[in-house]
Amino acid sequence: MLMMNRKSRSVVRRFPAAKLAAVFMLAVFAFSGGCRNTETGVTQNTTPSNQTSAARTQAPTKTGELPAGTLTAPAALLDGGTLRLEDYKGKVVVLDMWATWCPPCRAEIPHLVDIQREYGGRVEVIGLTTEDAATTTDKVKDFAEQFNINYKVGFAAPEHKRLVLMGGSSIPQTFVINGEGRVVRHFPGFHPTQTIPAMRQAIEDALAKTG
Repeated sequence: MLMMNRKSRSVVRRFPAAKLAAVFMLAVFAFSGGCRNTETGVTQNTTPSNQTSAARTQAPTKTGELPAGTLTAPAALLDGGTLRLEDYKGKVVVLDMWATWCPPCRAEIPHLVDIQREYGGRVEVIGLTTEDAATTTDKVKDFAEQFNINYKVGFAAPEHKRLVLMGGSSIPQTFVINGEGRVVRHFPGFHPTQTIPAMRQAIEDALAKTG
């Protein structure tokens, strides 16, 4: 009985560490992939919700022309104005599709703030949330202030929301768009060590060709 009691106590002592390790692994998984987005307003077959983070990271890159209407569709901005992607032709654009409730989006945003600050007028970072402007404007404003967002933030039009389907209906999804309005690199999901270096390289490549 004594030996069994000692063994039981040993298992009890080890359990908290095992539990912490499990929580840590779950956190890594959450920030390495993407959040399932249910606010696109578009019905289409999408990737399974149990897709691994590695599969999301290795998803085929969608490049080339943006879907019809994406460049011309107006997006309502937090400041009350509107923007159209076609207004930024001639400049490299980093378009981020995101939402305030998405943990990987939160992890990516500080890096986008750095990119906007470092590249100045040569690159325009634009964040379009898939949330409803009618019910979440104040929430998005508070979020932008909390994260010190220094780039344009607005609400995606239906044409922009369809971009999310290009990566399996998960967010964040980030597109590096060259001066001609073409996607040169598409990042579905977010990986804490892989996404940003690859994004910066795509920006440099786009800048070199944009002139």
